[in-house]
Amino acid sequence: MAGKYTMRSKEEKLAIVKRNLAGETSRSLERETGCSHRLIQEWTRKYLAEGEAGLEVKKKPGNPLSRYERRNELTYEEQL
Repeated sequence: MAGKYTMRSKEEKLAIVKRNLAGETSRSLERETGCSHRLIQEWTRKYLAEGEAGLEVKKKPGNPLSRYERRNELTYEEQL
């Protein structure tokens, strides 16, 4: 399903990965769940390497809006 993004929970990913490891192909899971087979394979690799922690949603470090916080500290001339 190109162009459609669905956020999957850790539990959903784990269920799909366990089915993949049990013998179901990533292609058949792709048709059923709508996740790409490459994504399922990536989840499986992460699960085998890191366990359940590899399937958790990881937040990116830093605040993207932090650069705007300094704006109030600048003088009017500096803001220009």
